[in-house]
Amino acid sequence: MIQFGQESWLLVFLSAFCNSIGTTLLKQSRLATNNSNFLESLASFWFISAVVVYGTGMLLGTKALEKLPVAVLTPVSQGTSFLVIAFLSYWVFNERLTLNQIMATGLIFTGIILMTR
Repeated sequence: MIQFGQESWLLVFLSAFCNSIGTTLLKQSRLATNNSNFLESLASFWFISAVVVYGTGMLLGTKALEKLPVAVLTPVSQGTSFLVIAFLSYWVFNERLTLNQIMATGLIFTGIILMTR
């Protein structure tokens, strides 16, 4: 198993969670500003919130890079984001979660586990 400090892994997962929330906020910004022009969309509460949350995730990921190799951090972070976004889209936006998506999510989760061993 790859040994890195627990703090580094916590930062990776917090970063991934922030990226997932940021994506969810972007979706909400598009739903809330439907049929508005581009500049109005940029000024919306949801869009600004997404940028702040994404920025926080980037800072957390940058801090984790002090201890983790990028070849480990990036796949784990992105894979975790895929998992969280799949479930958030289902719960928040009532988007359909197909059997193929569930199986693919399971494979991604398995890949994350294998990646960190």
